Amino acid sequence: MFASAVLFSACSTMEHVDEAPVEHVTVTAVPKSATNAYKEASALLASEKYQESLDRFLTLLRDEPVSRWTQSANLNVGRSLEGLERWSEAAERYRSVVASTQRAPRLQAMALYRLSFCYEALGDEQQVVAVLTDLIQRKKSLPVEIADAELPARLGAAYARVGGFDLATEFYRKAEVGIARLRQQAKGEIPEWLPSTLYFMGEMSRRQINWNDMNSILRPLARSQVYLLQSAEFDRAPWSEKAAKELIGVYRDLIQSIEVAPLPDDGDPLLAERTKQQQQWDRSALVLDTMAELRARALPKDAKPTGESVSEILSALADVDKRIQALLLERPAGEGLTKEAINRRSGGGVARVVDAEPSDLERRFLESSKEALSKTPPKASEDPNL
Repeated sequence: MFASAVLFSACSTMEHVDEAPVEHVTVTAVPKSATNAYKEASALLASEKYQESLDRFLTLLRDEPVSRWTQSANLNVGRSLEGLERWSEAAERYRSVVASTQRAPRLQAMALYRLSFCYEALGDEQQVVAVLTDLIQRKKSLPVEIADAELPARLGAAYARVGGFDLATEFYRKAEVGIARLRQQAKGEIPEWLPSTLYFMGEMSRRQINWNDMNSILRPLARSQVYLLQSAEFDRAPWSEKAAKELIGVYRDLIQSIEVAPLPDDGDPLLAERTKQQQQWDRSALVLDTMAELRARALPKDAKPTGESVSEILSALADVDKRIQALLLERPAGEGLTKEAINRRSGGGVARVVDAEPSDLERRFLESSKEALSKTPPKASEDPNL
């Protein structure tokens, strides 16, 4: 699952030129002064035809290795490589742009921002934090919606994944203050950038979810899923569909990871099977809790879902819930059915074998997230001090 293509305006590393605005939108109008080759490659990137756009940009760079469009084309090569999930190659391309654009701060800042996505996909959380922290000092070179909302939200998620819960809470708050300020400036209208910004604030599927690092996904999910739901609720193409797909994909990957949990390395096969089941139940309990919070936000006071994207999310959650219940109803290794399973089969309610036990710091972070999300959104007048 990927963000839509981001097109970047031309800059020169050979001499100073004024940078055209770098927009973080689905399709950016390429300046009229661009070559036809650049326009064609950009159109392919905007259409998410990543292999074709990659080929066109590489041809352009081969035919015109030095021009006022060189680094812009290099950056879009990176974006095409991202779309193809060639993360290491994309990261290398972005690093080259950063090193070559000292006189083009906007292009350099955007290359760094895209680099953080690559590091996230590669699982290098230290580099994600380092790059995003560096970008805070360059926020004036980024579009305001990225600087004040996406950047702190993604930094909050990065800190949550590595267990930096106090910093995660701080940056999530800054993101929410920032988005509140931007919405206030829109004076009641829904700006074009809002659904996409909320999508990028919540996007979290670049890393493949697996059993060993599942907790690093569950920690930021409570916050990220709210941003994705809000994007879906706007019912604005393509971002609402993308947000729904993102959220559905995360939950499906979570339950699949639980279903295929590895058997612990233990000399006693029965003990290993019991340990695996207990771990599956623990993590299933966390997923159930997080889904319940999402449902409560999607359907306040038993209201009907609004919009096709939200309906798709709720339908997918129902499917995930059935799969979790099937796990919880399985016969424990070497034993009969649990009381909860018997009660469930007789129509007595949702099966719940065990409550998960996160660490004390993790528990406090999750509780603070729930408390923050249950409150009225922060006022835009509050200074996030980014």
